[in-house]
Amino acid sequence: RHIPDARLVIIGAGPEMESLVRRGVELHLQDHITFLGKVSKNTLLRSYRSAEVFVLPSIQKDGNTEALGVVLLEAMASGCPVIGSNVGGIPDIITDGENGFLVPEKDPIAIAERIILIMSDAEIREKFRINGYARIRDFFTWEKVSEQFLESYSQVISKPSGPGDSP
Repeated sequence: RHIPDARLVIIGAGPEMESLVRRGVELHLQDHITFLGKVSKNTLLRSYRSAEVFVLPSIQKDGNTEALGVVLLEAMASGCPVIGSNVGGIPDIITDGENGFLVPEKDPIAIAERIILIMSDAEIREKFRINGYARIRDFFTWEKVSEQFLESYSQVISKPSGPGDSP
């Protein structure tokens, strides 16, 4: 209702796809939703670049959750503003209000409010594009991750052994 020309593109072929298609029909939204299913890496990257916002509504289920959210990293590296659930490793990527929005899990109202805000405010979109890309560049490139691994290994190796510890 707030953004009548909005389109939802769902990428992936998970176990919920059939119920999502049914729900879209029940709500008479099928003309506003596109289900792409599994796509090539090139199609995925084009989708990130053309999107006004990427949403990862992760939840905790049976003690499992999104460990890191690589798709968030890909979206941010492509210059796409992001929204993610405040679970698992997602808060390690998104700083709420700085480079994206964090929302409580299983809260569709909060997700909708943040989508509307991003799609209605070009300044916020641009801020999240710039800050999101900077976050990737500063913390998540292969070079940065390699440096962090080497630093961790060096600390473990240089730690003095105690009595009974193996060398």
